[in-house]
Order: sequence, then structure tokens, then C-alpha cells
Amino acid sequence: MSIRQAGRAAGRILLAGATAFAAITATTATASASPEERAGVFKLTFAGYAAMAAWTTCPDLESEEVGTICTGADVMAFYSSGGEQAGSEFHLHDQKSGVVKTFDYTCVVADVEWDPGVVERTCLGQSERFGRATDAEVAVDPRLNAVDATATVPVQIVDFLADSQTSGSLDVAAAFTGTGPTRRIDERAHWADRYVMWLEGTRGWERDCTASAVFDGVAVPGELVMCSLSRVRQAEVRVYHNTPSEG
Repeated sequence: MSIRQAGRAAGRILLAGATAFAAITATTATASASPEERAGVFKLTFAGYAAMAAWTTCPDLESEEVGTICTGADVMAFYSSGGEQAGSEFHLHDQKSGVVKTFDYTCVVADVEWDPGVVERTCLGQSERFGRATDAEVAVDPRLNAVDATATVPVQIVDFLADSQTSGSLDVAAAFTGTGPTRRIDERAHWADRYVMWLEGTRGWERDCTASAVFDGVAVPGELVMCSLSRVRQAEVRVYHNTPSEG
């Protein structure tokens, strides 16, 4: 889903079409495989709104001096529902709810020799903090004009220098404002071999945005380097059939 181009992708299939294709494939599998070799359809769906933004104090590492300490942060906010089904015996469906995910870090600019004579400017991680709140307050505009989110996020805190990990919480408030035109998403993917068929894709709309975020009352520092709003319906169907039995 293209809430981010490191949040990663956009693609969706018409759920009815995917389900029909999966049913046909499953029927074929039933006819050609013995009971112990057959496996059912796995289907995962997502429907709703998503907002994603990323900030960094070092948007161009090549221009930074070695030893510079950089910080960065990502915030994702969802108002969505999802469903999961494996075969015909297991089915879950979530009602629409708000979720906020966060990730922030510090790193130090360094030149690293990966191979003899090959030196690359990079940023070596010093610490990171990440977490997910499932009881977030997320307000969305159906036209992707704005998304506002607040949450207390339980986080894991990793200190690479001290080789330690602790837990805590982070009060988060983020505001996303749509900019520019909305763009249609209609992407599909289909892959198959002798044993597996895979269908996936996304339909919906996306829009660029501006954003601001506050962690524990302090504005997230740095330059906004990515921002996207999406309203999508996404489906993934994996059909396993003719799987060789073990032994």
C-alpha cells in the first residue's frame, strides 16, 4: 500500500475477482491433490485510511560532516478494518479502529569501508524507539484533506551503545494536511508456480501532504522528507495447492 515509498508499495486487487479466482484454483487443487496434500486459501484484507510522515535532521548525508549526530522519526496513523481467513475454518474481521505507530532514532554520520577501497557515507545507529498503540484517536476527512491522531504509544527503547533495551510510553500528537491533487490507485499483481498462486493489489486514492508531530510535548525536529495520505481497500490472496507431502 503506497502510504510510503518505504512504507511501501501500492497494489490491490478487486476482492470479488480475487476470491473468485481463488475459489476456482482451490477447486482445481481439490481435484488434483490427495487430501493430505491439499491446503486452503489464505486471504488478508485491509480497508480504510492511512497517513504516513517522516522527518530527519540530516536529509543529505553527503553534506554532513563525519561525527554529526542525526535524528529521525516516522509516524503512521490508521483508521481501518481488516480481515483474515485461512481455509474455511478460520475467519477474523476487525471493526474500524484507530492505530498509531511510531519509530524514531539517533545515528552518527560516518564513512564506512565496506570493501577494500570502497567507502560509503552512512549514519550508524546509536539508539531507536518504536511502538504501536491500538486505542488511538484518529480523525479522518474522507476527501483526504486532513488526518489528526493522538495516542499514548507503548514503546521499546534500544540503546545500541549501551547494548540495552527498556520499555516506556510516548505521548504522540500528529496532524496531516493534504496538498495537491488526489491520485487514483489501481494496482494488481499475480504470481503462480506449480504449488502456489498469489494475488494481491490495492484500489483507492492517495494524496501528498504536509505534517507536524509532537512527542511528549516536544515538536519532532528536522525536515519533513515524506508525507502521504491514502484511502484504500487492499487484498492479498494466497492459494496453496498440489503441495508435495513430506516423507
